[in-house]
Amino acid sequence: MEIVDIEELEMIEALQESSGPSLLDILRGKQSGSLPNAAVRDHILHVMRLRPQASANLLLLCEPTTS
Repeated sequence: MEIVDIEELEMIEALQESSGPSLLDILRGKQSGSLPNAAVRDHILHVMRLRPQASANLLLLCEPTTS
């Protein structure tokens, strides 16, 4: 079992948008990687050495509205 918080899900979503690894690939890699007990975020950043950008959905939420 793996607990994934909303920030980690946003990171994974951004990776998916840029044709990165799937959620399943990330979780399988974490399980067999060097930091199996660390957070998913740590696996993505330190083991996979990926730096995901903000997802399109997150950017839409942060976009200023015009009246």
